[in-house]
Amino acid sequence: MAPAALHAADLLDEVPNDALGFVVVHNLSAFDAKVGRLATTLHHNLPRPLELLQLTAGVSEGLKADGDIMLVLFPESGDGGAWRYCVWVPVADYDKFLNSVHAKSVDGISTATIAGEDLLVVRRKEWALVMDPDQRERLLELANATPAPPPMPAWKPWMNSNDVTVVSFATGLRELQNWLDEDADAEERSGSSAQANGAFGPVNPNGDRGAMPVTRGAGDSLQNVKVEYRKWVACSPELSQALQQVTAAAMGVRLDESGNATAGVRAAINKEFTDELVGKTEKGSSSLPNSAYGGGGFAIVGGGRVATPLLGDLTSAYVRRTALDLVQVEKTELDPEALKLLLESVEKATVQVKSVAVLSQPGEPPQPVYTNNFTVLRVESSKTFAEQADEVMRLWNKASRDAKGGTHEVFDVNETKVGEHAAKEYSLDVAAMDGGPALPEVRQAMEKLFGAGGKLRVWIVPVDDETVLLATATEEQAGAAVKLLERKQPMDWQGSEFAAASLLTPSEGDWRVFVDAHRYTDWARRESMAMIGVPVVGGPLVFDFPASPPLALAASIHDGEVWLDGAVLAATIRSADTYWIRTRMRSGLQMRGRIIMPNRPAVKPN
Repeated sequence: MAPAALHAADLLDEVPNDALGFVVVHNLSAFDAKVGRLATTLHHNLPRPLELLQLTAGVSEGLKADGDIMLVLFPESGDGGAWRYCVWVPVADYDKFLNSVHAKSVDGISTATIAGEDLLVVRRKEWALVMDPDQRERLLELANATPAPPPMPAWKPWMNSNDVTVVSFATGLRELQNWLDEDADAEERSGSSAQANGAFGPVNPNGDRGAMPVTRGAGDSLQNVKVEYRKWVACSPELSQALQQVTAAAMGVRLDESGNATAGVRAAINKEFTDELVGKTEKGSSSLPNSAYGGGGFAIVGGGRVATPLLGDLTSAYVRRTALDLVQVEKTELDPEALKLLLESVEKATVQVKSVAVLSQPGEPPQPVYTNNFTVLRVESSKTFAEQADEVMRLWNKASRDAKGGTHEVFDVNETKVGEHAAKEYSLDVAAMDGGPALPEVRQAMEKLFGAGGKLRVWIVPVDDETVLLATATEEQAGAAVKLLERKQPMDWQGSEFAAASLLTPSEGDWRVFVDAHRYTDWARRESMAMIGVPVVGGPLVFDFPASPPLALAASIHDGEVWLDGAVLAATIRSADTYWIRTRMRSGLQMRGRIIMPNRPAVKPN
């Protein structure tokens, strides 16, 4: 393996220092074989790298089949043209390679038509460099230059372990951010008002503020990405600052011999910034909360250690985002001073938190849809945290009560017990908010979502001196979760449900999360049916994802780096393929109905 690793390192050293980024495919023949095995497993014809090179580029001879191929992007030329690129193609016999693409050589530079494009080809060591015909001088410069790669994090071993890796340097990342922001000024100039479209684009493509989804194309999906990006940046100055600190980012994908897939994301950030973001307290060594999961399946389960500065930034951004959604969707605006006090209160509560565990366990009918969601916190003092969380809810109620607009989400507060533990219950009668008429049909729909009475219930339960349960659940579900926590059973990621996927991710992550796509889509289907309340003709609103092992995620932030790794087992990949086929077979005609209160849309809780 040493020569292969050395070769990959040599190719990475070829990256020019003015590159925006690059894509490298490691060991073409090995990757080609993996794609072939995957195609056989899925019973599909998938594009194989070597086959593509032969069919689209005409490369049939002279290629070094076990070599690495790399595409490098450069900044656009001074006349405002498109990005420039150069491809490093591994060759075993340069002359045979030229013959296979019918190239004609003049003064050491060959011209060829590859995939319908006129291109220039020149030799550099064991590669053929391919570039646009108007880049002759640049191509010669690359062919004769002494390698001077840009500063790159110590990612080479990781990149060499991937089949495909995409890397972007700081300049390329700034280009991406400019692309994400490029429509914002145009929207403002067009006169889009917050009332008509919201501050970041259309509030709802259906135009009725309702909750029903619509089918969108790839262009709409990209636009949604831009809108979400601008929302979070607007709500989180810390996120904007963090993005400016990123000096390089990469994503890698790998298939193993068993057909399992792993993917990883790396971001290099100024070390002083990550030290400030993560903090230098002893909380990094704190233990995780005990487990509230007792089996029976889940949609999402996970946990990890959190640093106070990072958690504070995330929760503050979430509160601002919630306030923004109220403006856009409900036309309700919180008083700025009230919002400021709420944010300060949230910050005081997050200081107490050392580690977090999450569990979404929607259950089966007849259980309501928006219940069985739990967050377990390990805190400095459960008594202090409960008091501060109660203050957060008090300030939320005050801000909601005094808000401008038609919707006031004010919770009723009830001091009670869950098992033997004192608790606070916060309930919101969604169907009767603001004194609106609670029609029987609406009340029935709300009961399907929230349980008896149609009330959203939030619980704060100190379980012991260091453990607090936050739950959106019925009283029975909250009680069951407390009993599980009383066992003081640590979270075990090596159990039968988690072990296989967990072994494919790094063990040193600060966070570990598992997602069961089958149960998540089942939950989404039940949500849709509860909200509509009538049968749908023409096919299901949400297609079923076949039962399969969960996918695993692991993540960490430390020493100037953020990384996230994910793993999907072969069985789950097969299920994803089946799910994709089902979604592509949606009926062309689909009839739906839904209940709308007079002058108000059906409410979709956040």
